[in-house]
Amino acid sequence: MDTISKMTLTEKEGLLDATLLEIESAVIAFSGGVDSSLLLHKASSILGIEKVIAVTGISPSYPKIDKHSAEEVIRFTGSIWLTIETSEFNEPGYMENGKDRCFFCKRDLFKILSRIAAERGVRAVLDGSIYDDISDYRPGRRAALIAGVRSPLYEAGIYKKEVRALLKRDGLPNWDKPSSACLASRIPYGTEVTPKRLSQVEEGEEILKGFGFRTSRLRWHENIARIEVDQGELSKAISIRKDIILAIKRIGFTYVCLDIEGLRTGSMNEVPELVKEKTIRK
Repeated sequence: MDTISKMTLTEKEGLLDATLLEIESAVIAFSGGVDSSLLLHKASSILGIEKVIAVTGISPSYPKIDKHSAEEVIRFTGSIWLTIETSEFNEPGYMENGKDRCFFCKRDLFKILSRIAAERGVRAVLDGSIYDDISDYRPGRRAALIAGVRSPLYEAGIYKKEVRALLKRDGLPNWDKPSSACLASRIPYGTEVTPKRLSQVEEGEEILKGFGFRTSRLRWHENIARIEVDQGELSKAISIRKDIILAIKRIGFTYVCLDIEGLRTGSMNEVPELVKEKTIRK
């Protein structure tokens, strides 16, 4: 058992606090998800809001629902917040959607954040990577390491369940927000990422939310929409399948499929070479 696994959450939080004090000032890649929200909350509390700048990259791949969550967290923390237009669609490596797509997106974001930090005399750029990420395929981590971006939650060994526990304890409004990801993660590797396809995915997921599914994904496969919902909601999806089919077909899909394996984070990574790579990392 590694040292991190033996630590209590109180010990991990103490390590996180000490790391942030050492950093002194920071620009934080802030998506509005629970991980970056905890990082922003802790940094703002420990260093003071004048020493922390939250930056959110806006593009067609960023879900609008995440921006609403980000706004709520900013109101809670009172942090300085910048929104910027990112330019990953100018990166051929991103548009081509190879297995390292996230590297190009994060590289673009971290370049902008590093420039903001330099212009404002801020010491470090931080992201919200957590300890769970070590067991998944995360090419964006490579971009962070190359750019010198630090990940204090990861360094403190904090897991997703612990992130939620700390947010709930401190009363943040999004402590139970379902996990999210950029919309490009719904498109198979090797299929070009376009704003139109991302918009179709987002519209489909808004439809599913309207049917009452708390967490869902619409995976884009040309003219096929593959829907993932939590295992506990599969029966509900089947019971209203006719309504779902009609609504999803209206946004341009020919076929609508329900994945009976249920919702899995990163299910587009379930290809042999990536499964092997994730196994090696564990």
